[in-house]
Amino acid sequence: MTGSVINGFNRNPVFYKGILSTDLEVKGPVLGAFLDQVKLKPHKIVMFDDDLPCLQSVQQECEKRGIAFHGYQYLGAHAKPWDEAIVQFQADYLIKHKKWLNNDEAKKKIKSITPFPDSVSTQDNQQSKKQIKIAIDQLNTNNPFVIFALGLTEEEKNILKKLQINTTEVYNNYGSLKDLNAEIRTFIKSLNKENKAIAETASQIIVRIVNDIIQASGQETAWVAVRSFTPTSEYDIPRWHKDGYYYAPYEGDPYKFAVTLKGSSTLFYSLPTHMREKFYALEKGGTEENSYNRQALATLLGQSKGPISIAQP
Repeated sequence: MTGSVINGFNRNPVFYKGILSTDLEVKGPVLGAFLDQVKLKPHKIVMFDDDLPCLQSVQQECEKRGIAFHGYQYLGAHAKPWDEAIVQFQADYLIKHKKWLNNDEAKKKIKSITPFPDSVSTQDNQQSKKQIKIAIDQLNTNNPFVIFALGLTEEEKNILKKLQINTTEVYNNYGSLKDLNAEIRTFIKSLNKENKAIAETASQIIVRIVNDIIQASGQETAWVAVRSFTPTSEYDIPRWHKDGYYYAPYEGDPYKFAVTLKGSSTLFYSLPTHMREKFYALEKGGTEENSYNRQALATLLGQSKGPISIAQP
């Protein structure tokens, strides 16, 4: 059985090449529906998970069907900071090279990657760099985000408007930016065959933005992530969240740059001090079963008089 969708859910859980993916649906009902769909009744199910409600939901489904269940909660994940940069690098490396790197091996490869060459910049945009520097200087605890102008020309804006996206994809580059232009060009072409004529120009725009950010922030290189999304109702309820640390040592006030080149922009909210404790409590209490409290968080911010900021294209 390969590539079978599990019916009866709002999202799209699927069984693919021996792996049952819940697509953020509650795990117990998905497993139950899968067993019913393939008419399978195993003698025993053994499950490891770091989320107790997930274990309990599967246990309930097993009890309904008279299946022996052994569940083990893994607590180690809560004791160690999450280094997303390393995890993303490991996942991409596994896909490309069919080999899993442990944390030490991944760190060594990340450190050995080639820095961003000056020759990659497509144009010298001093005004853009100035805006970025000003934005960085304005960041503080009471001003957690700043919206600034990218300095795009009308010609560049028109090129980006022509981009066509038929697939949801992600491209990541973890600092080895020597081939960034060629890799992004290939990525853009993969989104729609009609992008072939503008792929080179569009990739140069992205590379120029990356180069401006690196130079303005005084860094040697950058983790560059380019994501494409097709229309979806998944975010009709906003996914309000606070980004955590991306790199060690998990302290201080790091910052990142988010750019929307086509389509609706990311929403930003300057959370008042008096609301933070309640927001963090709801965020921490989010689980797979309650959709990570998305509705409760959206309701909380919707009742506030604080403005929601939307970056203009």
